[in-house]
Amino acid sequence: GGYVSEGVAGGLLGKVEEALEAMREVGGVIPGVSGLVVGGEQAESKGEVEAADTATPDNTTSEKDFEWTTTPGVIRTQISELSGVDESSIAADTTLFSLGLDSIDVIKLASRLKKAGVKISVSALVKSQTVARMMGSIQLEQGPVQAGTSIDELERCLRGSLGEEVQGATAVLPATPLQEGMVAEMVESGFRKYFNHELYRVMGGVDMEGLKRAWEVMVAEFDILRTSFVGVEDAEIDVGFAQVVHPSSDGGIWRAVVVEAEADLGLETKRLIEQAVEGAKEGRLLHLVDVSHGGERYYLLSISHALYDGWSLQALHANVQKAYNGQTLANPSVRMPLEQLLNANGPDATKYWRTALSGLPKSVFPLHNSTSEGVNRFEFTSTIPLGDIQAFCRENNISLQTLGQTAWAVVLATCLRRLDVAFGVVLSCRDTEETSELMFPLMNTVVVRAVIHGDRKGMLRYMQESSNAMRAYQHFPLRKAQALAGRQGERGGAGGGGGESRGGGV
Repeated sequence: GGYVSEGVAGGLLGKVEEALEAMREVGGVIPGVSGLVVGGEQAESKGEVEAADTATPDNTTSEKDFEWTTTPGVIRTQISELSGVDESSIAADTTLFSLGLDSIDVIKLASRLKKAGVKISVSALVKSQTVARMMGSIQLEQGPVQAGTSIDELERCLRGSLGEEVQGATAVLPATPLQEGMVAEMVESGFRKYFNHELYRVMGGVDMEGLKRAWEVMVAEFDILRTSFVGVEDAEIDVGFAQVVHPSSDGGIWRAVVVEAEADLGLETKRLIEQAVEGAKEGRLLHLVDVSHGGERYYLLSISHALYDGWSLQALHANVQKAYNGQTLANPSVRMPLEQLLNANGPDATKYWRTALSGLPKSVFPLHNSTSEGVNRFEFTSTIPLGDIQAFCRENNISLQTLGQTAWAVVLATCLRRLDVAFGVVLSCRDTEETSELMFPLMNTVVVRAVIHGDRKGMLRYMQESSNAMRAYQHFPLRKAQALAGRQGERGGAGGGGGESRGGGV
């Protein structure tokens, strides 16, 4: 182990004290630093940097110093076409957020750039923000690629380990961390949790037989709708569950039930749900029942939440409509996104989350009534027009999500009377146009940690930078993050849902 001299240590402490003192003043400055990065380049000193006044993530490249060669020109053209802003108005240091581009637009931008021959990930685009900084990200991405887990090799291992349990399966793939959490809790609860049921009334103009055929086409086309889960006990395979895709069957997937007109439809529906639960215990995680009641037609859909998330649920119903109308269905393969997801949890991700969650305090609301078991819901309409909020975000180079998360962090800190807080956010984790069409649960719950400090502009910038840095590690399993934070065994939820932010305990 090395050490520093008393003089160097005193100098470092002096800089820390100066920085802390500067934080107390809104207009204070953080002293600049100089030195060397081991194995890297000279760190340039910028003198004194304003604590919270800089609105852009990159103020080191001016337009006159930047050379618009072919690649940056391609990037600027694609940004211009996507944002509707003239190319001449997009400078080297113009940020994507200031042009009004959101996370969905950034996904489209990454796809367009890839087609134009410029490969840069969505997370790199979000973090870079400007054309000047994107050039550095492209150079970094051209470096050596680390070998990761092969989905084909993992499937061979799973088939060998599970043997007869998966005989005849068309595919045997590892379950995602999201799926593992849902399946474990679904089984533990006796299929009362994460096995969901919806009763739909069929309108008079709908051809019920055509609707049934549409669902049959869906089940035959999409592997996830023919999937069940098997526990993996092989210690050599770092997977808790395997998702087993069964071959498409010519047999009917529907049951038909006639309910007497005078009978209680609600009670009959409960009986049908119990039957679906028993079927789920045998591995059938999708059930469809055609229900006739007093001249009305309904259908009951029972499906495991491990087969969909909030994003793909919309795609599910949209594809049913397409199949009903005889349209072609888009069905991208899940194998590559699944492989990328599994390889996103390497040493770099572990290091990031260990650092981000070091010393994380609990953020749990105090209960006013410990005996209450109901769900409390309250909502009201904002008095600030959406257009004004979006304009504010553009002016401050932040996303709409960052604004909402910052506001929630302040509310949470007020309620808990603590400046260091954490809460969960559900992310779609769909960073390409291909995955945006994928009918597969990719959502993940991640921890957002916020230390309230500085003024409002500085806090927003800090939250945006944290969000940008986290995006590259968004697939990290929540249970592993909890373990790194010393929260093993605590309930943090399996994630899923409709993509909304979740507040409260981690």
